[in-house]
Amino acid sequence: MDQSDALNQARQFIEQGKPENARTLLAEALRNNRDDLTAWTLFYRVAHTQDERTHCLQQVLRLDPANAWAAAELQRIQSAPQTSSDSDEVQQQIAQLSQQVKSLSDEFVRYEQYEMAEDKRERRSGGVIAVLVFVGTLLGTLFGAVADFGGSLETIDNLRSLTYPSLCLVGSSTILGDEVPMANQWREAYEAANDVNVQINSIGSVNGIDAAVNGECVHILAMSEPMTASQYQRLTTSGVEVQCAAEIGYDVVAFVTDPNNPIEDMDQEQLQNVLLGRTLEWWRVAGRSEGQIWIMARSGSGTTEFVLRNMGYNPTPEQEFPPDANYVVCDGNTDCLNDVLTTPGALFWVSVSWLRTQPEEYLHLIPVRKGGGVDAVLIDPLEADVDLAQYPTALIRPLYMYVVDNTGGDTDATARAQDFLTYVRGVEGQQILEESSFFTHFNRPVDLTVPMPPGFEIPDVGLREICPNN
Repeated sequence: MDQSDALNQARQFIEQGKPENARTLLAEALRNNRDDLTAWTLFYRVAHTQDERTHCLQQVLRLDPANAWAAAELQRIQSAPQTSSDSDEVQQQIAQLSQQVKSLSDEFVRYEQYEMAEDKRERRSGGVIAVLVFVGTLLGTLFGAVADFGGSLETIDNLRSLTYPSLCLVGSSTILGDEVPMANQWREAYEAANDVNVQINSIGSVNGIDAAVNGECVHILAMSEPMTASQYQRLTTSGVEVQCAAEIGYDVVAFVTDPNNPIEDMDQEQLQNVLLGRTLEWWRVAGRSEGQIWIMARSGSGTTEFVLRNMGYNPTPEQEFPPDANYVVCDGNTDCLNDVLTTPGALFWVSVSWLRTQPEEYLHLIPVRKGGGVDAVLIDPLEADVDLAQYPTALIRPLYMYVVDNTGGDTDATARAQDFLTYVRGVEGQQILEESSFFTHFNRPVDLTVPMPPGFEIPDVGLREICPNN
């Protein structure tokens, strides 16, 4: 159904008393063209709330500043008696909440003084109960006071999802997963400055390739591993064009074992032998350790594929893990860590940014020495400041974003995706990345190779274009 047919159908639904059917068609029409004056005018007739009606009229006036009807309607709405979602009442609610928060603070000060008094052991129970009763009363008040205001904010968010064009970020759980707040912080900051609805789908790097090939909504493919030649070939032969490619930062991979394992560190050769199945027992790595080595790993994970490739193994769909080693597949980082903590002799690799979200007392980290011999440098990747130049480059992975087009030439979507990639690689986006314990792309270690697809290679000198075809 083309735009004009959709609008005519929406108009008929309105006349037939089917506003929700009309909303669905109009929302799709506005996603396709936010500058459609007729669509905004019709959406006004099926708006649910005063906030939606106001927004629709503002859009009509943006497109047609001389529209007398819209100006009169907007003035009528704005001069109508205020409701609980209007600004004056919101300000009153904020003032009331501020006073109640101050009261809560005063109550805790009194409680602290009370605890410091004599016989605090006997009085503890009564003091805690008093504070809990106070907090419970306050929370009840807060929920009631802001319910209407929260509903108003939810309305605006729903309208964004209905009428703004989508920008779909799909792929790496390391980059997009909820366990690290980075992607959601990018989304919130970018949506605040742009008329776009950013959608995040954290399904893993390899599965992200599948989604793009299968024609799902993928504007930016996030990967925590370099795109391989076979993956790039698969995209191009499926009609998916890679428009832009760039590293957005760097991640460090660390290894943890069970708490009772006496091993203290490993070198890269020992690690390689373990992961490839040449070494199956811990005593061959450290004479004080005993028992078999059990390697926990996530299937379909970019982290998994990155580590195995750097250790000299090429995963295939038929044989994802080295057949000679004792690999145990686990579902996610949390499940894998839980398995490690309860399995003697277990080993697991994972992003340091995720490890830093876990309680340190449960982590038995195995630092991996860079180089060999007595001069080998030993770095604890959980330290606050890690010098990437001193860490094994085989365990430093670039994080990537690729702007892809699997629709056959949606130039508007490509422009939005390219702009988002530029934002992520800029100062604000990189600050967010660094706050999540990743490393910015501004300081690439000189001996670290950053593989790129054909046509997107990093030049030795001169200005780099991350979207050379646009």
